[in-house]
Amino acid sequence: MYFYEAKFVPTEEELVILETPLSGEFPWFYTERIDHSNYALFNHFLIAMRKDNGNSPGIFRSPYAESFLKIFEKFCKVNGIKYNQVLRSAINCTLHYNDKMGPIHRDHSIPHCNFIMYLNEFTNGPTYIFDEDKKECKMTIPEKYKGVVFDGVYHSHGFCAPHERRVVLVVTFV
Repeated sequence: MYFYEAKFVPTEEELVILETPLSGEFPWFYTERIDHSNYALFNHFLIAMRKDNGNSPGIFRSPYAESFLKIFEKFCKVNGIKYNQVLRSAINCTLHYNDKMGPIHRDHSIPHCNFIMYLNEFTNGPTYIFDEDKKECKMTIPEKYKGVVFDGVYHSHGFCAPHERRVVLVVTFV
């Protein structure tokens, strides 16, 4: 299983972009979970996945998409991560629940990689990574602006502490 993590050091301009989802001006959308769990998920689709869930580039859906894509591209270039195309990208915001983690899932049915960058400081809320038998094999320690890249394996997000929010940039790619 491929796994890589590194701290991203933003420029002043990138810092403005990365702070935007934490402002009161950023549009969030409530999303019904496809697994019908009761966990609230607020997101902002930057690049939407095509309906065929195939190996096609995603569709730009947000005026913020290009700016966050450039940050992802810089992270990849600085860290020697190669990719051909982005399948999907979003900013996700989850809140506190008493459970350890949300639903265990894969983002796509095709081979892909996942990128997660933590955009704020919060307590708890790691990303859990699982093997094919859904046995936990890795857990990230969230840090503001840390990026994590891993194969498109089963994973789940942990929940942050009460009165906090967990805000992450997510990119899936091939």
